[in-house]
Amino acid sequence: MLHIICENEALKRAAHFYGRTLGLTDGTVVITLIDEHEHLGICDYFRAGNLAFIVLAKPEEPEELFCTLAHEMVHAKQYMKGELNFDKHEEYLAEWHGALYSISDELDEAYWFAPWEVEAYGMQIGLVELYLRELEKSGSVH
Repeated sequence: MLHIICENEALKRAAHFYGRTLGLTDGTVVITLIDEHEHLGICDYFRAGNLAFIVLAKPEEPEELFCTLAHEMVHAKQYMKGELNFDKHEEYLAEWHGALYSISDELDEAYWFAPWEVEAYGMQIGLVELYLRELEKSGSVH
């Protein structure tokens, strides 16, 4: 069973939906909302315990929060399913489906074309759209 820990109930419900949609069946995702951060969101993972930590910065537009959460939940899926692994000793050395990638920083062109980012950016809008449809069906959105 996937466990979501988050004080914000709306984010918690969305994270459960995203997790189910992404096929996450076990592990724990801890979501923290903070006032400011240099990034809109980050996801870190600890294999021991199958534990993902997502930190979200409050955006100017509240709707962006659900999109950022969707993006970071894709990263949680990538970690939890063993698709993505970052070497903690080499800050920008990543293993994606067995292939090694080196990225100097997120301003590097390689960041934007890294397959795990392409997947996360590609899925975030679809996840939000599916979640909004689910809310409309249940009568939670007017």
